[in-house]
Amino acid sequence: MDKRVVEMIARNYLVNQLVRCGVEVALPLRDIGIDLVAYVDRDCPGDHFIARPIQLKANYKEGFSIDGKYEGITSLLIVFAWHLQSEEQTEFYALSYLQSESLADKMGWAWRRDKRWVVTQPSQQLKQAILPRSFNQA
Repeated sequence: MDKRVVEMIARNYLVNQLVRCGVEVALPLRDIGIDLVAYVDRDCPGDHFIARPIQLKANYKEGFSIDGKYEGITSLLIVFAWHLQSEEQTEFYALSYLQSESLADKMGWAWRRDKRWVVTQPSQQLKQAILPRSFNQA
């Protein structure tokens, strides 16, 4: 399936799930490392505005990637969308950049020179490390 279609499916599915949970979503006009902004501006303690930028990593099957270019984006959530070929199997996992980097260290991955890693077939060890951080499993 075309990568752009996979990304569109993941984005729309994630937006729908967030809205169902009472979280508002904004779509940046340009993609400079942030795909979505999830925010809550009502019903927050002290009437605070709370927002988190999201970088979405969509995979038709499974995949895990870390890129050093996201390191400086404060409060960034990296959301991994897996199994997008079927709504019943779709899974989402969210980690901060630091959690992702820590996970790479735990897996024993040595950073490449460009500080980027892509795994197209995550190991069971990686899946188990991500699982406790799951915020939605369809």
